[in-house]
Amino acid sequence: MSGSLEKKRILCLSGLDPRGAAGLLRDAWAVERSGCQALGVVTALTEQNLGEFFSAYAAPSGSVIGALRALAEEGPPDAIKLGLVVSPATLVEARPLLTRWSRDGVPIVIDPVQAASAGGYSASRELRAGLFEWLMPLGAHWTPNLPELEWLGDDPELLLSHGAKSVLVKGGHARPGTDLIDTLHSAEGKVEFVHPRQEGPARRGTGCSLSSLLACELAKGAPIHRAAEKAIASLQSLWGELLSPAK
Repeated sequence: MSGSLEKKRILCLSGLDPRGAAGLLRDAWAVERSGCQALGVVTALTEQNLGEFFSAYAAPSGSVIGALRALAEEGPPDAIKLGLVVSPATLVEARPLLTRWSRDGVPIVIDPVQAASAGGYSASRELRAGLFEWLMPLGAHWTPNLPELEWLGDDPELLLSHGAKSVLVKGGHARPGTDLIDTLHSAEGKVEFVHPRQEGPARRGTGCSLSSLLACELAKGAPIHRAAEKAIASLQSLWGELLSPAK
């Protein structure tokens, strides 16, 4: 891993949003804003703009493992963030190196994308099965929103029992109110992070940004509860820089 005086290297695997509101480009933005260096591997290609999501395709066969092997030549990253995956085959490609790095102590954050916020994409049953079979045993930190948690079984304890190290449930989809509650579940118990709900229009890329910010804090050595607290606070401070869906 990189030395203490160097920027932490955060490997982001995610889909390419040509508008840059979400996905890999938003991951890189969040990582750089956190003072870290972003490394990127495209897992999916998408056709979308600020107002509509048209389609998503898996990255070409062999491209993910090829990019990971090339980056591995420079040593392991300091943390990993995995976002949009549309094909179980992509998980199969990424799993060997993710497993190796996980065993070497590299923290992994997984933001399970079940559907596009603008519609036009919904994850398959096969992908859900692959997440449980191939990624859950990695001991990663998962960051589902409430619909994604429901898709994964609607119980953070289920994810922990299958190997997740922690589950940070994002509360943005809860019933509207003045406060928003994000809840961290881990072997140490449950911690709630209460913060004011942001006013104004909804923003794109909030989940991508939060999971990337969390990976940065873990790379810097923060324990998960402190990393989650700092990542949430950072997202609040950066809220105005996120893009709103087109009307």
